[in-house]
Amino acid sequence: MEDIIFPLLAMVSFGISPLFYKTIMNRGIHPLKANWIRALMVLPLMLLFFIFSLDGIFNVGTHVLMILALIAFFGPVMGDSLYFFSLRYIDVSLTAPISSVYSLLIPVWMFIFFHSYTSMTIILGAFLIIAGIYLLQKRKMTLLQKRGVIYAFLSAIFYSFAILLMGLVMPVASAETITIYRIIFSIIFLTPVSLWNGDIPLDPRVWLILAVGGFFGIGVGIVFMLYGIQFSGVVITGVFSSASPLITSILGIIIYRESRGKRKIAGIALIGAGLIISSL
Repeated sequence: MEDIIFPLLAMVSFGISPLFYKTIMNRGIHPLKANWIRALMVLPLMLLFFIFSLDGIFNVGTHVLMILALIAFFGPVMGDSLYFFSLRYIDVSLTAPISSVYSLLIPVWMFIFFHSYTSMTIILGAFLIIAGIYLLQKRKMTLLQKRGVIYAFLSAIFYSFAILLMGLVMPVASAETITIYRIIFSIIFLTPVSLWNGDIPLDPRVWLILAVGGFFGIGVGIVFMLYGIQFSGVVITGVFSSASPLITSILGIIIYRESRGKRKIAGIALIGAGLIISSL
C-alpha cells in the first residue's frame, strides 16, 4: 500500500479538480481570469503547506528559475488556460480524457528531439487513444463543441512540453520548489492579461471554488505526482495519473448529468485504457 499512496493521491487530486473548474466555467467567468484567481488563491495555501521547507524553496539558481518559468508558461498558463476554454464548450467528461493524451505526446517529442525509440505498449496505447478520439468526434457536435475539443487537444500539447521540462529540472529541484515556482510564474504571466480590461469577479464563492480546485490541481496534486515519481517510480505514478480522467469523466456524468451515450462512453473508455497501457 505504501508504494501506491502518492500515485493514488495524485490520481484522486487530478480527478476531482476539473469538477471545480467546470462549475466556474458554467458561471461564465473568463478562463484567463479564472486561471489567474486560482493561482492567487493557491499560492498562500501552498506556502503554508511547505512552511517548514521555505529556505530550500527560495535557494534556487538562475538556470533552474528559467526552466521553472518555462514549465509554468507551458503548463498552468497555456495548458490550463486552454483546458478552461475547453470547459466552456464541452463536457468535463470529454475535456479530461482528451487533454490527458499528453502522456502519449511525450514519447513522440522524445523521438523527434532525442531519437529515443518507443515501446510496443505505447504504440498499442496510441491505437486505443486514436480509436477513442475517433468515436468521440463521430458524435454530432456543434461548431462550438468542436472548438472545445480542439482546445482540449492543444492543452495536451502544452502539458507534454511542461512535463518534458519537469523531467529535466527534477534532479536539481525538489517537488516543493517546482510546485511553488509554477504558481509564482503563473501569477506573473497571467496578471497583465487578467487585469487588461478589469471585470474581475468579486463573488467570494468563485474565489473559494477556484482555491479548492487549484489546491488539488496545481497544488498538492503536483506534489503527490512528483513524490510518486521519486518514491514509487515513473511507471506506477504514470499508470495512476493516466487513470485520473476516468474519475473526472464518471463524476462529470453523475454530478453535472452530462450526456452518457454509448459512443461517448466507449470513446472515453478507449482513451482511458490507452493512457494506462501506454504508461506501463
